[in-house]
Amino acid sequence: MPDLISEIAGHSPGSVTSVYIHMPWCVRKCPYCDFSSFATGRRLPMEKEYISALRRDIELFAPVLGEVRTVYFGGGTPSLFSTESIHEILQALSDAAGFAPDAEISLELNPGTGSDEKIQGCRDAGITRLSIGVQSFSDMELRRLGRIHSSEEAENTVKSALSAGFSGVNVDLMQGLPGQTAELAAADVRKAVSLGAQHISWYQLTIEEGTPMAEDPPELPDEDTLDHINTEGTEILRDAGFRHYEISGFARPGFECRHNLNYWHFGDYIGIGAGGHGKITDLRSRRIFRWGMPEKPDEYMRRSGTAPDFEEIGKDVLPFQYFLNTSRLDTDMSLTDFEEKTFLPRESVSRETAWGRERGVLETSGDTLRLTPFGRRYLNSWLEEFLP
Repeated sequence: MPDLISEIAGHSPGSVTSVYIHMPWCVRKCPYCDFSSFATGRRLPMEKEYISALRRDIELFAPVLGEVRTVYFGGGTPSLFSTESIHEILQALSDAAGFAPDAEISLELNPGTGSDEKIQGCRDAGITRLSIGVQSFSDMELRRLGRIHSSEEAENTVKSALSAGFSGVNVDLMQGLPGQTAELAAADVRKAVSLGAQHISWYQLTIEEGTPMAEDPPELPDEDTLDHINTEGTEILRDAGFRHYEISGFARPGFECRHNLNYWHFGDYIGIGAGGHGKITDLRSRRIFRWGMPEKPDEYMRRSGTAPDFEEIGKDVLPFQYFLNTSRLDTDMSLTDFEEKTFLPRESVSRETAWGRERGVLETSGDTLRLTPFGRRYLNSWLEEFLP
């Protein structure tokens, strides 16, 4: 393939304004985790070398980067890295493209690696939003999940983050844990609300193939209990002023995660770091590409600074990928937006639209598609209709 980055930069310079940066190491891999991450204890093996590799990739993608609006440091455990390293990466992005005045710069932080000094250091380095991987405020449930922090550490980390002056603090919580009742799940949600979190990501535990938890799966709550957990927790959050704006995301007004919103709107983003993924649109050829970086850190570092293997998204799977993302949001979907983002006519999804309408999954009005409450519950059945 010709030099895609230069080709896009030639006619659409500065077209990408979101950046995902994967930080692959963690203290200990949780038994349920299937993300690209590698246990290393509390000492990073190749921090300087890894930061240099990220800088080479920032330079590689600089021609297509516009003024950066969102950055997300995901992992792994990004908070294992020194705040000096975080600052160095952000400085490289600033030199390459600059930041929008209201740029959202998020970093995932594990309470077990989040001292007051580290949290303030992140703020001083340029992080504007922390996403804290609490998962539960119950010590019993934290032990079952194999987490390295205690409930007290989790609570103190949230308090410290809120007092450090970040423009947004998210708390990650899990539901549907082994032995979890609706009362225990509700207690987690109430605690996050009472501490003052502005955003809560509340997602269900799933047992993924290839994880230690899948080898000896625990007994999870049944469907009735899960429904009770979800209903009660959602009511608590709504009563507290949170809006359920995407499948697992609840936010106070103005605190939605703008980086994730770009994903769900099928936007483009640069993805760097070991196991990082990205998406970019060539407006001239009306083609859309994805790529994935090598998962192993040593392989990634060897290849950094050279163009990844771009893979064009075929027209047969574009509708599935578009609606897989946009259906996560608690807003209407637009057929005009579908045409603009995929370069496909709306008639290409008329069969799937009719299928959803006839089965009570969708309500349609002109340009607009809206999932019904029934459709939210059985969303996967509709999405499967798009698969080739």
